[in-house]
Order: sequence, then structure tokens, then C-alpha cells
Amino acid sequence: MKRFPGRQRDRLNFEREKDMLTALANNPHEHIVPHITTWSQFGDFHILYPKARYDLRGFMVTNQPPRLDENGTMWFMKQLHGLADALMKVHHYKRPTTANPHPEDELWGCHHDIKPENILVFENKPNTHPLFKIGDFGCGSFRPAKQNGVSELTTVVGTKAYMAPEGRHGRPVSRPFDMWGLGCVFLELLEWFFDGDSSKFSDERGVYTGMNPRISDDGFWQEDHQLNGKSTCRLKTSVSNKIQDLEAVNCLGIKPFERLISAVRRLLHIEPDGRLKAAELVEILGGIVEEVKEQTETNRFFYKNLHERNSRKRENDLGPQGGESLESQDGKSTEVSSRSYFLSISRKIIVACSREELPADSSTVDTVMLMTATADNPRDGLSADSNKLQVSASSPAKYPMQIEVESR
Repeated sequence: MKRFPGRQRDRLNFEREKDMLTALANNPHEHIVPHITTWSQFGDFHILYPKARYDLRGFMVTNQPPRLDENGTMWFMKQLHGLADALMKVHHYKRPTTANPHPEDELWGCHHDIKPENILVFENKPNTHPLFKIGDFGCGSFRPAKQNGVSELTTVVGTKAYMAPEGRHGRPVSRPFDMWGLGCVFLELLEWFFDGDSSKFSDERGVYTGMNPRISDDGFWQEDHQLNGKSTCRLKTSVSNKIQDLEAVNCLGIKPFERLISAVRRLLHIEPDGRLKAAELVEILGGIVEEVKEQTETNRFFYKNLHERNSRKRENDLGPQGGESLESQDGKSTEVSSRSYFLSISRKIIVACSREELPADSSTVDTVMLMTATADNPRDGLSADSNKLQVSASSPAKYPMQIEVESR
């Protein structure tokens, strides 16, 4: 049950969510959470929903990913396809009839708050492949089709971590805003599917935000100031690295997953016009589902075998685990604690650095904060006595700094 206190703002949110749910109930979708009823009591407003087993965040924390066999891979791809199709239903609401099964859009909608906490997980039987459903339309809106493509909301009311770049500073947003959020969710799901843990990815995203190193958030993009006073947005280095790592290791040579990570890259395009539309994503994922079906008909462990091949290759390409040196772009080296090790297939890592400009007659010093793990605890950063290094450079280094790990 969802409760809205009796304040004017909460009542408006209740009415907006109720209107969206009522419209969606007239043409239900398997991957959209239906509501059971709405009512007011003692000045408060309530919406009753079916009880879910988890939200997607809790599901990824509590459950191990399925095996990369026919059933596990097909289930995973079908859930992604279902979420994309549900979002397309919101973006292009129609009322098909027997006489007119393919009508024009009646309403254009936005969810405005796609994130793991707003995707609910339902299980018909415990420990069986569950169903993902989009819920919580409290930030959403419908409007008549053929109007201006910008949402009627003048300020963004979604969650900051999953907010698209165009939503900064309270700018109005439209349907590409939802596609960005879905791309974030898909990337976290891929991390969970292959590695079984998406929480460390959130920690990596929180290291540095770009504009102010003292401010940390686990969003997927950062805003950088330019000398002319303007600012530009780009994917955080940890997000770019995650996509590249998936492309180079987990998805390499596995065609459906290569197509999926390519779609995620297009969903996380900084410019709204560069992102996939919901209908385009549904078509891509529909093709992936069919491809998985065909490739696993004769060998149900087809993808598992390919992934094990990639994992063996990754193990062979791991960097050394002791007595290492870090080499900056100008060729100078400095020692690293022997406790640290680097999981990098290319044997290069991208690190965040904050640059302190010294007087003109001195060299520039870069303080490098290593984003890696320790032998004692792979989920933590380097220990306090080794997580910062002073690297001398003959010229100012560009952010991010790229360094190589070499054996001694």
C-alpha cells in the first residue's frame, strides 16, 4: 500500500498517479504493476498494490544470478524486453480494439523515475524465475498525443542518481529522460548477471563527480566546468570503464550480449536526441530473445561455454599481484603497495585525479586516487596508508589520467 499525506502537494501526486494507473488499467501490461484500488481516509490518500517479493535493488542484493544456460539467459533477456515494452506502453499509450488493433497514440507519457527501487519483482513460486514490473508512477504524467514533446513538468522530481543530464538545474524533460534511467538499470543488471554484485559499482560511481571533488554521488554522469564558465556533461569514468569491461570480457564474442551492451551504450548517450527510443529498444531486444532461442536449441550451455572461455582469457590477462610500479604518461614511475592488485584485462586502469597547480617555476603534481581493490578485502579501496600517491609530471595531466601496471 502507498500512502499520500493530506498536504496539497501530496494530493496532486496522488491524483497524477491515480490517473496514470487508471489509464493503464484499461489496457494492462504484464510488466507494469497494476493497482487494486484507491481511496481516501481521514484526509490521507491511499493506493493498494499487489504485494511484491522484492524491489529490483533488494532482488540483486539477495539473489545470485541465474546460470548462463538456456533457461537463465532466456529469462534475463525476456525481463529486459518486458521492461522496455512496458515503458513503450507508457510513452505511446493506445487503446487497441478488435476493429482497430493498431490505433494511433492517444496519450504520450513519461515515468520520470526509472530506477531499481521502482521496478518490483514478483514470484509465482519461491526461487523460480521471477517477473520484473515497473511501478510507482507518482512522478509520471500523461498528456494528449501530438502535443509538444516536452513534459508538462517544469522541474524534475525523479531520483538524482538515475537522473539524465538534461534534468540538471530543473530543466524540463521528455521521454528520453526515461530511456536514460532504463539504461542505468540495464547496466546494473548486467553487472549483477555476470559478477553477482552490483553494489560495488555504486561505490565506484561515487568516487568523484567532476565539478567538486568534495561532493560525491553515485550518478552515472558528471558535469565539468570549462574555462569560459560553461559546463559540459560526460559519463563518469567508472561508467565508461564498466561498459568497456563488459564489451571486452563478459560480452566478447557472445552476440546477444554484444548487441545488448551496444544498446546500453546508446541509451546512455549524453544528448537526449542520441538515445534509443523505446520502440527501437523493444525491436533490438525482441531480436535478441529470438537469437537466444535459436542458439540454445541445440546446445543449452552455448553461452556458458563462451563466457567460461572469456573468463579464462581474463585470468591470463590479469596484472601482477605484487612488487608493481605505476608509470605515468611521461614515463616516470612510483612504487605501489604490494598489497594492491589490478583486475584489468588491458593492463591499463583509469584513475581519478585531482590536480593542484604549483607556481609556474615548479612541476605540476597530481594526486592520484587508485580505484582498485586490496588483497585483504576486494570490495574496499586501497588501505589508508596507500590510497594516495604523488606522481610528478612534466606537464599538466588531463583528467582522467591513464597509467600502466608493470612487473618488476
